[in-house]
Amino acid sequence: MALSLLLILFNKKIPVLILSIMRILLMAICDMFFIPYCLTFFIVYKYSSKPNVYVEEYANSVPSELVSFGGFGPILSIITICVLIIITCFYEACSYEIRHNTESKISDNKISPNTSLLARVVYLINCYMVTNFQLTNYEAFLLVSLIMYAVLVFYSIFYVPYYSTFMNFIKVYLHVDCFCICLFFYSAYKLDNCGISIVLALTGQIVLVPVVYYAIQFRFSKVLPLYQSIDKSFAMFELSIRHNLETGDLDEELIVHMNFNHELNKNNFNILTQAYYCANKLDNFSLGLNKISTISYTGLNIFLNFQLFKCKKTLYELCYEDSSTLRLYKYFSSLKTTITMDKDFCEIYNKFLSKILEKNQSLSILKDLVDNLVIKMQKIRKMYKGILNEFPNATDAKELYGTFLLNILIDHDKGQYYLARITESSTNYNRRNSGRGLRMGAERCFAIVSADKKTFGSILFYNKNFVNFLGHSPEMIKETNMFYIIPPPLDVIHKKFIEKHLLNSTDNVLFDVTPLYLMDFEGFIVECMVSCECVSSNDGVCFIYSIDPIRFKNRQSAFINLNGYILSHTKNFAGALGVNQKFIQGRFVQEFLGSYQVPEFSINSTYCIRTNTHLSLVLQNILTLVVKEIIFHNEKFYILYLSDNEKEVKKWEIDSTLFYKSETCGPETTGESKQKSPTKKRKVELLNEKTPDSILGKQDKLPKGLKHSSASSSASVLNLDESKAIQKSIKVLNVAKIVAFVSILILIISNIIILVYISQEVNHANSLTALNDLGNLAYSISQSILILRSFDKGLRLNMKNFYTQSRFEDIINDLKLLEENLVNDYDSWAYCPASKIVKENLISYWELETVPVLRFSNLRDIVNMIIQRAEFVNMKILRNETDYDKELFFLVVNCMGASFRKTVKALDELNMCELLRVEKLGVMRTYLFLAAVGILGCAYGFLTLYFLTIDKHLNTIWEYLRLRVHKSYFDIKQNIKERLINYHNMPEIFDNELDSNLYKNSVPLKYWHSLRFLLRFSILFIFAAIFYIIIAFVFYESIRINLYYRPILISTIVKRKVDMTEITFFTLENEITNTSISLKNLFPNFISLKTEKEISHDIYNFIIDTRKVFRNDNIYNLMSNQLKIYIYESISNSSSFIKLGTFRALAYLVQEAIFIVDNNIDDHIQELEDFCTDVIEYNDVVKITSAMADRDSKDFINSKLHGLIYFTSTCCLFFLVLYAVYYYPLLRSKIILLKRLTKLFVIIPSPTFTVLSKFSQSLNKNNAN
Repeated sequence: MALSLLLILFNKKIPVLILSIMRILLMAICDMFFIPYCLTFFIVYKYSSKPNVYVEEYANSVPSELVSFGGFGPILSIITICVLIIITCFYEACSYEIRHNTESKISDNKISPNTSLLARVVYLINCYMVTNFQLTNYEAFLLVSLIMYAVLVFYSIFYVPYYSTFMNFIKVYLHVDCFCICLFFYSAYKLDNCGISIVLALTGQIVLVPVVYYAIQFRFSKVLPLYQSIDKSFAMFELSIRHNLETGDLDEELIVHMNFNHELNKNNFNILTQAYYCANKLDNFSLGLNKISTISYTGLNIFLNFQLFKCKKTLYELCYEDSSTLRLYKYFSSLKTTITMDKDFCEIYNKFLSKILEKNQSLSILKDLVDNLVIKMQKIRKMYKGILNEFPNATDAKELYGTFLLNILIDHDKGQYYLARITESSTNYNRRNSGRGLRMGAERCFAIVSADKKTFGSILFYNKNFVNFLGHSPEMIKETNMFYIIPPPLDVIHKKFIEKHLLNSTDNVLFDVTPLYLMDFEGFIVECMVSCECVSSNDGVCFIYSIDPIRFKNRQSAFINLNGYILSHTKNFAGALGVNQKFIQGRFVQEFLGSYQVPEFSINSTYCIRTNTHLSLVLQNILTLVVKEIIFHNEKFYILYLSDNEKEVKKWEIDSTLFYKSETCGPETTGESKQKSPTKKRKVELLNEKTPDSILGKQDKLPKGLKHSSASSSASVLNLDESKAIQKSIKVLNVAKIVAFVSILILIISNIIILVYISQEVNHANSLTALNDLGNLAYSISQSILILRSFDKGLRLNMKNFYTQSRFEDIINDLKLLEENLVNDYDSWAYCPASKIVKENLISYWELETVPVLRFSNLRDIVNMIIQRAEFVNMKILRNETDYDKELFFLVVNCMGASFRKTVKALDELNMCELLRVEKLGVMRTYLFLAAVGILGCAYGFLTLYFLTIDKHLNTIWEYLRLRVHKSYFDIKQNIKERLINYHNMPEIFDNELDSNLYKNSVPLKYWHSLRFLLRFSILFIFAAIFYIIIAFVFYESIRINLYYRPILISTIVKRKVDMTEITFFTLENEITNTSISLKNLFPNFISLKTEKEISHDIYNFIIDTRKVFRNDNIYNLMSNQLKIYIYESISNSSSFIKLGTFRALAYLVQEAIFIVDNNIDDHIQELEDFCTDVIEYNDVVKITSAMADRDSKDFINSKLHGLIYFTSTCCLFFLVLYAVYYYPLLRSKIILLKRLTKLFVIIPSPTFTVLSKFSQSLNKNNAN
């Protein structure tokens, strides 16, 4: 739907596939699945508002969590249901078809959507009741449903909206079935017997079929006949005429009845039905369009308005194909729009000529004027050509376009061609009979009159012939009503007829080729043949008058009544009667005819009379007169014709059919009977009755007023210097487009390269896999000897073990996995010197042979030996054997001695390597940024140098243009003034003094075009600089700081965990220092320089020192909220010592260890067991927090990296969009401006060669200087 709205917004046609998909979706949502959708969202509303265990409306114990959306649920449900209601209303308004047809017996066409809307309302209320109080008040639910379906059944049967009996039956059957089911369930509820409802519901389906069918037939039998229902509402009247609408057997008579019903009961559906009836049954699309156009589809009644819109659009398209009247209306409408644009062009052209000669010319104003000029010129050409292609006999359009080409655009060849076609069309038209109506003709007059209530009778459009025929000026025509130019009493009769026609028309033709008189500007009548049709368009209803003047008749006429009273007459009527007055209306003809009385005259009979009887017989004039009867709107009127010309009188007697036809040439007039034209001549006469010798003709073959002025004596072309300047400027701007694009491309590519490099380094620095594995390896090594030593003490001292066998197995498995991971991930930390311990024999270890022996090996082999010896010792202990002293010595000395220390040292060195790598990353980032900025600076410098060269070329072009205007200024201005006065009815403005001042004070043009371009392109580089600053000081700096402190956080947590294991080991060893199984007694030949107590104090001091790491703000920022809670605040479901977080728990444990070491007493075994239990719990929790710290800090840095990627991608896209939306259109507009200047050069006459040569020499001299 959003795609469709976008297509409509940009005036694009929606593809058929999209329309089909939308129809299917709307039908599914608003019709097929309307009830399920309503139920679903009512359930969401209910169970989001209050917590429930199960959805009560379903029997299968559906959990309410599936439909619960929390506080957002009710809002979502209400909004969705409201949107569904609105969409359903629009669907019902747009989907139903109101046309009556008999093509299909199962058609779903209907007169109104009211029944469907009422059904949707019933369904919606039922859905609400089902979900909200069906279970709480079942009886009320059934009663309300019963009443609603009863109303729906009555409404469906009473109005039977569908034209198809089958569709009416189906819809009524469904509603009756629902009504009966509600009734059956209510009966069962009251009788407390569900079997009754089931039996009735099953058997009732068959019984309802004939009941519903006969109910519909009964309703149709009660429909009133047409004449009895004509005063009823349209809903009832439509039932009476539905058969006639479908068959069309009453033809136009049905329109009369429907008009009468509409007068009594105003209902726009009546007019809509009439429109479709006229189109489908009477095949009169124009009449249907006229009917529908009398209604405006404004307001909120979408059910009627959409049908009106659809009907009008359909009929307009059908009418336009066949209706010459509608096409004629389009011609005048298009011509008026084109003339308005023609006038705007002349005014802008006039303004441009003045602006370019001013001293302080504004370049932006000149550019806007050039753009407007050329765009309007192209549009005007296109519009005139379109009009002439569709209406080739349109003389007005040919005249306007021809003179526009000839005198304004200096295209005299094409201008002469179109002007020559005017006289050609006139000659061709005069060779054939004018015939009916509403076709174009050289002498035919047209006027389009408004039928709108506010502007009723106003003349909307007219052609030149209409103005010339009546002699009115265009200013007068704008303020003249059509009824003012129809002589009384015809005007009143005609106005009443039109008003009645709009209401009760059965045809769109008011009258066709009827003799009629119109009043000219002096108040005399002029004779013509008039046709009038009603036409509808998108602007409303109007009337088109086609007027054929009856010319070259040597006769005079008067409009009289039966008593001879002169209502109006022609200009020379009084003179023909020998009366020395101008106007004699209001007098009787008998005053001038002697003994003749008008009532004695027979219609169409000729009579001879003498005038001036008081003079001698020689001076008396013999007149022949005839009285003609004309019928206008069923009213009879009489015209008295007089003539003193024998040839004219003979034509009356020979062929009466020629009486109302114009002659092909002017009459031979002499004396007082000479007929003068009542029309005023325009300042430029444009019609020529002679056919040109050729289509193009020669200039002297044109009428005098059409010869082009001195400014257009020859076609204007670009000279060599002008052409070169424009080509060079276009080339510079094209290269500027490429340079600007390359600059942006370099900016994007450099940023992508920097981003890829930074991302790879960040991902590597952020992984810390080796650091984690090495720390966990140190922890597992220390745990292995702690557990095995506990097993050993238990066996030797017969005491309880503090650790379980499964914990030992987990540690051994961890050692195996970590040993494998260190080898597999070796490449990730091979850059660090500390990695050598994995493969090189750099770690010292001790073996107990006869005496302790020092050897060297790599970390992998030592770990393997630890695993083997630990498994061996554990196996011996499980067998209650104690012959494992050598293996125990290896484990104790190496897991808590040199090998272990070397591993911990490697952990510190790896941490330093990571920190150095981060610092190196920052340095490399700086170098990359400097390189990118340097490249951008070079690009901007190149653009600067390149744009500096454009001033010369562009200033040359503008100066050439100024010279052209300066040379031909007065000639062009005169042409424009003449056109504005003669064709656009503008008053003459005398500004010769102003023009002379501009002409004298004109100075050369000089602009800093390069500065304008550089200022605009500096925006791009300012954005780039801001971009780099944000990236460097916001994103990269934040990532660098977090990368720096992440390994510190991870290594500190791991080392605190390892140190806790160490202090636990030596605390327990201190307790048995005086026993036979103490380390100094087991291995007297290998004594440590420090005692267990001293080592414990050293570890304690180190743990205390690590506290400051956790107080660092940067470390704190790396932690997630959950991790902060675990470390600093509380841990649920844990022992009391650790409830306040691992930070305080470790402080408690080390204090406990130091207390045990320093109390100088043998602690109870239970105290030691409690201490070990707390340490085990602490280690388990720290294992979680360690993984959480690693994951959360990594995710935090990754989120920063993703933010950097998104920001960089957005900025790169912004730069591309900036180029596509701003810089490319900017440069393209400048190129288009140059091309438009080329077109402007063509319509401005070029100066002489001498002037251009001097200007070129002066430019070369300036450039040399």
